[in-house]
Amino acid sequence: MSIIQQMMQIEGQQLRNLDQISTYNDYKVKQIIGVGAEGQVSLIEDENGKQLALKINNVHIPLDKVKLLLELNHKNVIRIYDIKTENIVQYCTMEYANQGDLNQFLIMRQRLQQPLSYSEIQSIFSQICTVVGPRNAFLNQEEE
Repeated sequence: MSIIQQMMQIEGQQLRNLDQISTYNDYKVKQIIGVGAEGQVSLIEDENGKQLALKINNVHIPLDKVKLLLELNHKNVIRIYDIKTENIVQYCTMEYANQGDLNQFLIMRQRLQQPLSYSEIQSIFSQICTVVGPRNAFLNQEEE
């Protein structure tokens, strides 16, 4: 049993093992592309060959935030297409970022010892602000 399966096995309920199946709903499961504390992410493909990501969460997103995530459509944010819950596990179908995320970009630049220029920092910060500004509804009341 893999670490992710052990992490997600709660009260004897086994999660769907995506590394042993070839399909999920109408999607072809290609490979596992990430494993973390909250679950795993698999690369999936639809019938037209479009690549998507399937995140299997062992941490549930509250329903009010699910609705906000599904409505959020911004060029600088990974698009969430669908979130389903089966037993104790949430399956989140989302846009696949084949070139990585901001954190991966920053780590790469650090490893290459190529610090960001002021204009790059300004551009990144500006892009973040266009998303975070109107979407502060994601903050918990304790954080406000």
